[in-house]
Amino acid sequence: MKRFVMALAAVFALTLPLSAVRAEEGKAMLGKADVSIEVKDGVYFVTEQIQLLHSNHAPDGKLEHTISKLNGVSAENLHISTGNEDLTFEEQDGDALQKVFVQMPEAGSDTFDYSISYQVALPDGEYKLPLFVPMYAAEKGENLVHISFQAPEGMIVQPNSFPIVIENNQNRVESHMINLPSHVSYLFGETAPFFNSHTLISAATLVILFLILFVWARVERRNARRGA
Repeated sequence: MKRFVMALAAVFALTLPLSAVRAEEGKAMLGKADVSIEVKDGVYFVTEQIQLLHSNHAPDGKLEHTISKLNGVSAENLHISTGNEDLTFEEQDGDALQKVFVQMPEAGSDTFDYSISYQVALPDGEYKLPLFVPMYAAEKGENLVHISFQAPEGMIVQPNSFPIVIENNQNRVESHMINLPSHVSYLFGETAPFFNSHTLISAATLVILFLILFVWARVERRNARRGA
């Protein structure tokens, strides 16, 4: 009986991953995304190269996307294509989000690669840029999203941007993420300021550490006097 239970448990363990894989294959998933952003004369030029897995499971062959309405800005000159073929799409306006449904070609494959390009003009002093986000979870837990940002000529991307900027004093930066964010916020200027979120956090940490050591030293000195 014990052997039978162990054998049954082994069979269950072997079949569980297969069923999980089959479940994942039953819905569209984000395979990877490559986002390129460049700023020219105050206008953001965005190109998103997206790959979807199991795309033929999308209802009616329509791929759902959303873009946030931040500070009243909107995407202009929207163009969606796959290879040399332009794709048709439907737009639905909402209070906080705009939905875009992209129609795949009839002879679609299980893996679908397509491109979304558009332009956004942000007001002066505003840096939050909304992105088109496919409404499909990313495959696995890897950094499948690559984002590159090119600041205007002569400008430096600031450390307190989002996604977090690792490189210092750079005109062009890159980030890798697990999922495509609803927006990015790359701050840039002619010089990198000494005080930013990273330096302030570091300074606050040092101050707290100093206070802890100061209090500890006073307690130790007081105890030493009492012992004497």
